[in-house]
Amino acid sequence: NRYQGDRQMGKAFAIWSSLSESGRISDGSWKAMMAFVKRQFGQDILSPAQKSHLIEMLKKWQAREV
Repeated sequence: NRYQGDRQMGKAFAIWSSLSESGRISDGSWKAMMAFVKRQFGQDILSPAQKSHLIEMLKKWQAREV
């Protein structure tokens, strides 16, 4: 994938995987995360600022009580 080795996307995926492990999302795959990215940003190629925003969005989601 185009983000192989990208630290920001690696961090986003780690949070995404954690959301899956905790049962908050049903599909913890990379493909599912990228579908989410495309829905949220309207594209799947993100700038560093957009990647930071994605990480913050996922962290807030993770912090919400179930």
